[in-house]
Amino acid sequence: MWFCRPRRSAARFRPGPPGASDSVRGLGPVIKALKSSSMVVDLTVEGMLHAPELPEIISDGARLFMISNEHPDALERLLPDPALTPKVKAAVKMLRAAEYMTVLSKAGTDLKVDLRDAPTAGVWGYCDRPGTVAHWPVAWWSASPERVRSTARWCWMPATSISPSSATCRIRSS
Repeated sequence: MWFCRPRRSAARFRPGPPGASDSVRGLGPVIKALKSSSMVVDLTVEGMLHAPELPEIISDGARLFMISNEHPDALERLLPDPALTPKVKAAVKMLRAAEYMTVLSKAGTDLKVDLRDAPTAGVWGYCDRPGTVAHWPVAWWSASPERVRSTARWCWMPATSISPSSATCRIRSS
């Protein structure tokens, strides 16, 4: 089992998309060692989900287990729950079968996203198969349309939230 830790030098920091730690970038022997492992525990703040090395690391069956940068109390309370696995799998199946996702709100939001051919994924908080990635302490599912084929009108109101790590909003005044 190998652990990925963030580099200590701020001089080596490279801004990039969330989930793209550079902790093993350009380190061939380290990547080879990780690839030959059965389990890699990712303790980097950014995570390695979108790191360019990830496909190679998991190509021979290594499992990548990302532990989110949470307070230990949260990790203690949010242990992986095997009961979530069938629920996440069912949600991913529904998402893959959907052609469109529509979001409407009382505030006036009207969003329609074309999901045809969109890559989908889901995780349930633990690695149960070789060559997979999991996150702790979360269970989630998502779709990532490759082309933007959507129309939207966002209307914000108190308690409106959007994931800052995966969404881009353009605000235009009327």
